[in-house]
Amino acid sequence: MYIDHRTSRQTGSFIDNKPNTKVIGAVVALITAILIFAAIKGVFIYFPSNDSDTNFFALCIIIFISAFLIFGAVFITRIFCAGTKCRYEIDDKGARFSGKDKEIYICYDDITSIGVTPILSFGRQVGYDAHISTKTKIHNIRFFYPKPTINAKEEDTPFGLMKARMEFIKQQEDKKYSDLLKSETKSRRW
Repeated sequence: MYIDHRTSRQTGSFIDNKPNTKVIGAVVALITAILIFAAIKGVFIYFPSNDSDTNFFALCIIIFISAFLIFGAVFITRIFCAGTKCRYEIDDKGARFSGKDKEIYICYDDITSIGVTPILSFGRQVGYDAHISTKTKIHNIRFFYPKPTINAKEEDTPFGLMKARMEFIKQQEDKKYSDLLKSETKSRRW
């Protein structure tokens, strides 16, 4: 994350993952299991012998084919489920999220709420699923860390920064409003 202290602009990058990765992974795993079963069945049909050398050769072929199919399935799943690298820029007025196929600009005045839930993979946090509600639309952004992190905190994400900026802007507006009220009550007393 880069912070420009002169303009209080913050930029960074993250991975926006596709929402259907679990379905793609399950389909590829099912197809791989079916192909391994077919390979086992085909090898034992092709080598129907009680000879130990033939059975050992058939077992080696099955192991080789199974390993090839499993590595191929992992490779295919990585290709189809790989996310796109996205960038974010947060300044005093709003936040811009830009990726390969979409760009979102959200002004702080339009935001009604920000909901953030952690995404876990094998019990380890790998990112956040954010729902940013504006006056006109709900934006869903899946934030995955570009590299593995151990101490993942919501405050270090663009959504945590947006929440902090919104709180700061709200405090400034409340302070201006209270100062305005104080000055009005002072002017009425005289």
